[in-house]
Amino acid sequence: SCDICFTAHRGLKRKRHQPNVQLSKKLKTVLNHARWDRRKRTQARVSSKEVMKKTSNCSKIHLSTKLLAVDFPAHFVKSISCQICEHILADPVETSCKHLFCRICILRCLKVMGSYC
Repeated sequence: SCDICFTAHRGLKRKRHQPNVQLSKKLKTVLNHARWDRRKRTQARVSSKEVMKKTSNCSKIHLSTKLLAVDFPAHFVKSISCQICEHILADPVETSCKHLFCRICILRCLKVMGSYC
Protein backbone atom coordinates (compact mmCIF):
# COMPACT_ATOMS: atom_id res chain seq x y z
CA SER A 1 0.00 0.00 0.00
CA CYS A 2 1.08 3.59 -0.61
CA ASP A 3 1.70 5.81 2.44
CA ILE A 4 0.91 8.97 0.47
CA CYS A 5 -2.37 8.19 -1.26
CA PHE A 6 -3.34 5.17 0.88
CA THR A 7 -4.10 2.94 -2.10
CA ALA A 8 -3.24 -0.69 -2.28
CA HIS A 9 -0.62 -1.71 -4.83
CA ARG A 10 -2.33 -3.57 -7.61
CA GLY A 11 -0.47 -5.74 -10.04
CA LEU A 12 -0.87 -5.38 -13.77
CA LYS A 13 -3.65 -7.44 -15.27
CA ARG A 14 -3.67 -8.80 -18.76
CA LYS A 15 -6.24 -7.26 -20.99
CA ARG A 16 -8.70 -9.71 -22.40
CA HIS A 17 -8.75 -9.84 -26.17
CA GLN A 18 -12.06 -9.78 -27.95
CA PRO A 19 -12.73 -13.22 -29.43
CA ASN A 20 -12.55 -13.55 -33.17
CA VAL A 21 -16.18 -14.13 -34.19
CA GLN A 22 -15.39 -15.96 -37.42
CA LEU A 23 -12.92 -18.29 -35.72
CA SER A 24 -15.31 -19.11 -32.87
CA LYS A 25 -18.13 -19.85 -35.35
CA LYS A 26 -15.82 -22.11 -37.31
CA LEU A 27 -14.77 -23.96 -34.15
CA LYS A 28 -18.39 -24.37 -33.07
CA THR A 29 -19.39 -25.82 -36.45
CA VAL A 30 -16.41 -28.19 -36.44
CA LEU A 31 -17.27 -29.37 -32.93
CA ASN A 32 -20.95 -29.78 -33.81
CA HIS A 33 -20.06 -31.81 -36.91
CA ALA A 34 -17.68 -34.01 -34.90
CA ARG A 35 -20.34 -34.55 -32.23
CA TRP A 36 -22.94 -35.36 -34.89
CA ASP A 37 -20.60 -37.82 -36.65
CA ARG A 38 -19.75 -39.54 -33.36
CA ARG A 39 -23.44 -39.88 -32.48
CA LYS A 40 -24.21 -41.26 -35.93
CA ARG A 41 -21.39 -43.83 -35.72
CA THR A 42 -22.47 -45.07 -32.29
CA GLN A 43 -26.08 -45.41 -33.47
CA ALA A 44 -24.92 -47.34 -36.54
CA ARG A 45 -22.74 -49.59 -34.38
CA VAL A 46 -25.61 -50.28 -31.98
CA SER A 47 -28.10 -50.95 -34.77
CA SER A 48 -25.73 -53.34 -36.60
CA LYS A 49 -25.13 -55.20 -33.34
CA GLU A 50 -28.90 -55.47 -32.81
CA VAL A 51 -29.31 -56.78 -36.38
CA MET A 52 -26.67 -59.43 -35.74
CA LYS A 53 -28.35 -60.47 -32.47
CA LYS A 54 -31.73 -60.74 -34.19
CA THR A 55 -30.14 -62.66 -37.06
CA SER A 56 -28.50 -65.21 -34.79
CA ASN A 57 -31.63 -65.69 -32.60
CA CYS A 58 -29.86 -68.41 -30.64
CA SER A 59 -31.11 -67.89 -27.08
CA LYS A 60 -32.73 -71.34 -27.10
CA ILE A 61 -29.53 -73.03 -28.30
CA HIS A 62 -26.71 -71.25 -26.43
CA LEU A 63 -26.10 -70.65 -22.73
CA SER A 64 -26.09 -67.10 -21.41
CA THR A 65 -23.00 -65.72 -19.66
CA LYS A 66 -25.32 -64.76 -16.79
CA LEU A 67 -25.57 -68.46 -15.87
CA LEU A 68 -21.92 -68.60 -14.76
CA ALA A 69 -21.86 -69.57 -11.07
CA VAL A 70 -18.78 -67.54 -10.15
CA ASP A 71 -18.23 -63.87 -10.95
CA PHE A 72 -15.33 -64.12 -13.36
CA PRO A 73 -13.36 -61.06 -14.52
CA ALA A 74 -14.98 -59.23 -17.43
CA HIS A 75 -12.08 -59.87 -19.82
CA PHE A 76 -12.32 -63.63 -19.18
CA VAL A 77 -16.07 -63.69 -19.78
CA LYS A 78 -15.54 -61.72 -22.98
CA SER A 79 -12.90 -64.20 -24.14
CA ILE A 80 -15.28 -67.18 -23.82
CA SER A 81 -18.36 -65.46 -25.24
CA CYS A 82 -19.50 -65.01 -28.83
CA GLN A 83 -19.10 -61.48 -30.16
CA ILE A 84 -22.42 -61.69 -32.01
CA CYS A 85 -24.88 -63.20 -29.55
CA GLU A 86 -22.85 -62.54 -26.36
CA HIS A 87 -23.56 -66.08 -25.10
CA ILE A 88 -20.97 -68.68 -24.08
CA LEU A 89 -19.20 -69.99 -27.20
CA ALA A 90 -20.79 -73.11 -28.68
CA ASP A 91 -18.71 -74.83 -31.38
CA PRO A 92 -16.30 -71.85 -31.54
CA VAL A 93 -14.84 -70.62 -34.82
CA GLU A 94 -11.85 -68.26 -35.00
CA THR A 95 -11.62 -65.99 -38.04
CA SER A 96 -8.38 -64.94 -39.72
CA CYS A 97 -8.59 -61.64 -37.82
CA LYS A 98 -8.68 -63.56 -34.48
CA HIS A 99 -12.35 -62.90 -33.61
CA LEU A 100 -14.29 -65.73 -31.94
CA PHE A 101 -17.86 -66.64 -32.88
CA CYS A 102 -20.28 -69.52 -32.48
CA ARG A 103 -20.39 -71.49 -35.72
CA ILE A 104 -24.15 -71.02 -36.13
CA CYS A 105 -24.00 -67.27 -35.42
CA ILE A 106 -21.20 -66.54 -37.88
CA LEU A 107 -22.81 -68.63 -40.63
CA ARG A 108 -26.16 -66.86 -40.22
CA CYS A 109 -24.52 -63.42 -40.17
CA LEU A 110 -22.38 -64.18 -43.22
CA LYS A 111 -25.49 -65.24 -45.09
CA VAL A 112 -27.35 -62.01 -44.23
CA MET A 113 -24.64 -59.33 -44.03
CA GLY A 114 -21.85 -60.64 -46.25
CA SER A 115 -18.26 -61.42 -45.29
CA TYR A 116 -16.44 -58.41 -43.89
CA CYS A 117 -14.85 -57.79 -40.53
